Amino acid sequence: MKLISQGQMMRCVLLIACSSSALEFTVPARDGYKLSIITSANTKTDDAVLLLHGRTWSSGPVWQTTGAIDTLGRAAYGMDFRGFGRTQTRAADGLLRPSTCVDDVCDVLADLRTKHEKVHLLGWSYGGLVAQRVAASTDLVDRLVLYSSVWDETGDYADDNGRFKAPVPRGPQTLEDCASDFNLPGSISAEDSDAFARAALAADPQCVDWTALSEFAVDLGDVKCPCLVIHGDQDPYASRETQRALYDALGSSAKELVVIDGSDHVAHALTQPKVQWAGAIGAFLDA
Repeated sequence: MKLISQGQMMRCVLLIACSSSALEFTVPARDGYKLSIITSANTKTDDAVLLLHGRTWSSGPVWQTTGAIDTLGRAAYGMDFRGFGRTQTRAADGLLRPSTCVDDVCDVLADLRTKHEKVHLLGWSYGGLVAQRVAASTDLVDRLVLYSSVWDETGDYADDNGRFKAPVPRGPQTLEDCASDFNLPGSISAEDSDAFARAALAADPQCVDWTALSEFAVDLGDVKCPCLVIHGDQDPYASRETQRALYDALGSSAKELVVIDGSDHVAHALTQPKVQWAGAIGAFLDA
């Protein structure tokens, strides 16, 4: 595990303090579907990182409202899966398949490679499951960050009666739903929690229904690019045990495991954990 220098910490603090100025564009998927991408106007670098959101909220609230899109010291892009946020049109049956997400991410990575020498991939939560499959099946990823991936060797994430059980159809969200990941008392101000919840509700008033979650199954031994596994020490969806098993199963010969102190599932949104989160990821991508 690498230590984060004081200079890197200071850079993260300064970046976190900056307000995000996001631009939006679209990338056509192989079937012509228009995928919405946001990017920060603040940073332009030869390498870039594509950020994948999780099961419930799109890139606007997850990466832009939290300021996380500005914290990694390089060009960053946040992609909305089909039916989420700015990628508003849903599939005909209203359902989102993991395999569709994998194909769409590959199309976006290929597009970003026309703009940058290297492109890294960061997946959070269910986005981590997508990122794992992408990295296992293509050579489009230079470095992979699995941030609180909800992978479980038993396939718990695909169990309709497991930890991730949700109403089907999932239906409309509430403001309370949108603040539900902030589980640690005092870890975020009421003002910041409310800002996130309101942005999430505005961007994603209707929960997208995922289907065929068994498609997340992957042979992690096929992931050969450099990898960082990072999660909060009190994450209810990504325990120390499962994250260590994920780290051990990755086929990469260059991999790191970082545990963020005093954090749950949303380290990138919490003031102090965000500094450690951004510093660790930035240092890994700089290596």
